[in-house]
Amino acid sequence: MPRGSLAGLLPQMSALYNVMSSSRITPQPVITSSFCTDPRSLFSITISCSDKADDTGYRHITGISMQNQYLGGVIDEEVAQLTYLESLDLSNNKLYGAIPASLGNLSQLKFLDLSSNLLTGSIPPSLGNLKNLANLYLIRNLLDGTIPPSLGELSNLEYLWLTGNRLSGEIPGELGNLSKLLNLDLEDNELIGKLPPELGNLSNLENLWLESNNLTGELPTEYVQLKKMFAFTVGGNYLEGPIPAYIASWDNLTRLHLLGNNFEGKLPDEIFRMQSLRYLFVSDLRNTGFYFPKSTKLTNIYSLVLRNCSIMGEIPSDIGNWSSLQNLFLTSNMLSGKIPDWINKTVIVSGDFPENASEYETFSDQTIINVTLSHTFFLNRLIDLTACVAATSHPINRTSLYQIGNEGCYGKKLKQRSESRHGGISTIATAAHDNHFVLIILFHADSLFINAGGEETIVNGNHYDADNTTSNTLYVSSEKHWASICTGYFVAVTTNRSDYVRNITCGVSVPEAPLYAKARLCPQSLSYYGFCLRKGNYNVTLHFVEIIFSKDEDHSSTGKRVFDVYIQGNRVLKDFNIKRKAGGPDKIWTENFIANVKNDHLLEIHLFWAGKGSIYNHPALNGPLISAISVSPNFKVGGLSKVEIIGIVIAAVSALLLLLAFIGTMIWLRDRELRVANIEIRGKFYCLKQVKDATGNFTRKNEIGKGQFGIVYKAELPDKNIVAVKKLSKTLKFKLIGTEVYAFKQKNLRHENIVELLAISSRDDLNLIIYEYMERGSLEQVLFGKVNTAPESATGQADTNKADVYSYGILLLEIVSGKSNSKHEQNQETTFLLNTARICQKRKRLLDLVDPILPSNCRKQALQILDLAMECISPSHNLRPTMSDVVNKLTETENQVKEMIQMGDSAAAEGGGDV
Repeated sequence: MPRGSLAGLLPQMSALYNVMSSSRITPQPVITSSFCTDPRSLFSITISCSDKADDTGYRHITGISMQNQYLGGVIDEEVAQLTYLESLDLSNNKLYGAIPASLGNLSQLKFLDLSSNLLTGSIPPSLGNLKNLANLYLIRNLLDGTIPPSLGELSNLEYLWLTGNRLSGEIPGELGNLSKLLNLDLEDNELIGKLPPELGNLSNLENLWLESNNLTGELPTEYVQLKKMFAFTVGGNYLEGPIPAYIASWDNLTRLHLLGNNFEGKLPDEIFRMQSLRYLFVSDLRNTGFYFPKSTKLTNIYSLVLRNCSIMGEIPSDIGNWSSLQNLFLTSNMLSGKIPDWINKTVIVSGDFPENASEYETFSDQTIINVTLSHTFFLNRLIDLTACVAATSHPINRTSLYQIGNEGCYGKKLKQRSESRHGGISTIATAAHDNHFVLIILFHADSLFINAGGEETIVNGNHYDADNTTSNTLYVSSEKHWASICTGYFVAVTTNRSDYVRNITCGVSVPEAPLYAKARLCPQSLSYYGFCLRKGNYNVTLHFVEIIFSKDEDHSSTGKRVFDVYIQGNRVLKDFNIKRKAGGPDKIWTENFIANVKNDHLLEIHLFWAGKGSIYNHPALNGPLISAISVSPNFKVGGLSKVEIIGIVIAAVSALLLLLAFIGTMIWLRDRELRVANIEIRGKFYCLKQVKDATGNFTRKNEIGKGQFGIVYKAELPDKNIVAVKKLSKTLKFKLIGTEVYAFKQKNLRHENIVELLAISSRDDLNLIIYEYMERGSLEQVLFGKVNTAPESATGQADTNKADVYSYGILLLEIVSGKSNSKHEQNQETTFLLNTARICQKRKRLLDLVDPILPSNCRKQALQILDLAMECISPSHNLRPTMSDVVNKLTETENQVKEMIQMGDSAAAEGGGDV
């Protein structure tokens, strides 16, 4: 027998012979019929025998355990001669070749474990003859072919583990006959087709593991019968349709994995109330958006992943009461609102990212909730790092950097950037924002070459930048010509950043070999940004080679890497599998695209893992992988000489200095005027400079409203007096605010429901109206909790003549109907209240607008107010009443109401009761 092989096992001798390990040759044991009565040690090999002798006086071998012995070779056919064998464990060795079909003759066998070897070929259908078999483990081999339907005849089978092979075809419906089955594990194979509804017959099934296959179709309704389920995992497939609510009826369920797939619709509310759940992993739901349910009771949840599910609204506060929660991941959603106070670090959100985000690391300390940051946050951080300002007269704040940064290209060191290997042409621009003046040097690049994960190198005459850092999630190249962002986390394990750069184990024989020696790996999202590229079309080449899922020895070759690729926001590759495209591991593959760079001079290449393919084989290896990026212009490139560049820069700097001097003088003169001009507010005098400063120099942070004529700001004066300051649009003539000026002149006009007009100031470039500040917000905010848009302009009928009457008419409609002027519903056009009112008026059914909560005896007065409101919103301002007419008619209605109340009181007094 060859060294390191497993030889035959002969029951006639009641002994083992020719057992050899990979490190030494084991001496052949003494051949004796009394082996079971006189057992001896065979290193770590365990032999079990029957308790009693048979009619011949001999006991027989009933169990063999040879796990973890580094045994090589094949499984000998003669093992089948041990007909009394009940247990055979050859797991965790180096056995290769096929599983002998003769094992199907071991009629007494109850336990068979051949896991973690290198066995090939298909599963013998003869194993279906093992009627007493309760445990069948063939995990982590290299088996292929289909699952034999004959396994459905193993009537006593309780555990069937086929994880981590290359099994293909459909799951046989015959497995639904295994009435005693407790665990079915088919993860990490190449299984296809729909889930067999027959599995719903497995009423005793506790664990169904189907992740990382190629399964399609919907979850069968028959699975509602799986009431004893503890774990249901179908992530990493291509399942579709809605997520069934019947899952919530599995009261014992602790683990639910739905990652990846093509499920549609929302996650059923019932699932958020499964108190037994410990792990809930859902991602990539296709829907138009949904909210967390109002009531959630995942009180025992340990790890919650809801990634890219289109979740909207705020994070429920009651999540903070889930004491068992340790991992919370909500990346790539549409969450809004504030971060809950119970979160110790910044939670992953998409969209409007909170201002208090400051942490970069993916994992926090083990003593608090693990959270991470979103792709959106790193984009904002990227703007800060790449906005290299060459000269400033005042510190630049984040807002101004972002707004000026829309042009996208900045330079800090002229010499460094002008000698850039990828370009050289520069243009000069100046920008101003909130009195911050900046000289921006834009150096446009012609190309981009990145050796992802590798060192700086030259290939085919192109200079590839190094991309081998492992220190930060966000990386900006030394010349700030490009940057990369790596976000997300690996589902199964916590890793170090060093794991994100991988080395090839088997080199490729091509001239471009240096590009494929290493590759960059990320858990979920890997993005590259090229800055300052010229406008135009570019040839983009992405270089790939599968260097991780490549070995048979560690079973990584059975892994499937599946991810999507986006360029300039457009998905150009869906469910991309490097091995499948290249025809195997360690084989290069390139994809070529045309990308259009527009006015922002920005190129974005985004690789995204949508949860498909392998999840746990191996852990921390399943994300997107890339070896190199090549970007070259698809147009003719020209350039300026260094002398020309320097001349332009000197001229621009000189012009800028003169401009700054002129603007500085003008600002000084303007400030002096504002300090001299005074304005009276509630008997006190303030200079206009104090009023302007009180608004934060009209900063957006202090905005409290917008109107047709301008923007309103909250202003805290030096003596802590708070007022509202409306800054009128520069395009308006002051006479357009005649109605408000008139109100100011009427000194005696005071009413508890009318905002007090405190002061006005009119200058050539600064027209202000100062009002009383409403601490509790406007009536509209009280009624509807939000601010709608200046009503006429919302309908495209802006009219400044009697606009106040028109607006008051809208307000009357809103008060009587209890409805907002505009109501937005998903996938529908905005419906305006006034349109509904005009239809009701035309049909003589204005009373249909009355809020049903109003008492029935008020309907007459409600109709009078509605008639008045319709007069106020007349399309022609000539037909609208004056405000004095409106007040008179309202006073008449008020008197009628008072009379009605008095009459009701009298009737109650006469009748001795209430009316």
